[in-house]
Amino acid sequence: MANRYCFLILFLLCAWPISAGTTVYFTRPAILKWAFPASQEIVTESFRVSDKPVIFYVGRVNHKPMGYLYIGDEIGKHQPISFAVLLDRNGMVKGMQVMSYREVIGDGIRVPQFMKQFIGKTQADPIRLSKDIDGISGATYSSLASTVFVRKALGLFKYCYKEDRAL
Repeated sequence: MANRYCFLILFLLCAWPISAGTTVYFTRPAILKWAFPASQEIVTESFRVSDKPVIFYVGRVNHKPMGYLYIGDEIGKHQPISFAVLLDRNGMVKGMQVMSYREVIGDGIRVPQFMKQFIGKTQADPIRLSKDIDGISGATYSSLASTVFVRKALGLFKYCYKEDRAL
């Protein structure tokens, strides 16, 4: 009987998702400084999409938008990964960063070789693993979360800034 309980406890410990805690790579002020180093002002622009708030940070020089930053989370294997995607005025990816990571493994997506694959992407690109994005071995779910988040950022940008929604 005791062996049965030991086996059950061992099974639960091995099967239960393990959280390593959160590793923060960028705070909000740090990511804004990374995204808009030359901006004279940074403003937030809020939208409602499907009844959910969407916020873009806009870096401006002489009151002219120089870039748009979208910050949010996407689920990795078990935990959310916080990303920031920087877009130019036309909706092209200028850069991307992992702001915080909560999984035990998979933070290899932070390497510059992986992140650089997103630069220059637009909504016209597939942005899919094994198509135009090479995943990181041992970080499949995190790689997938990255592609999903970039597509989400590009879609929201197009919806909020580029589409004519007048009735």
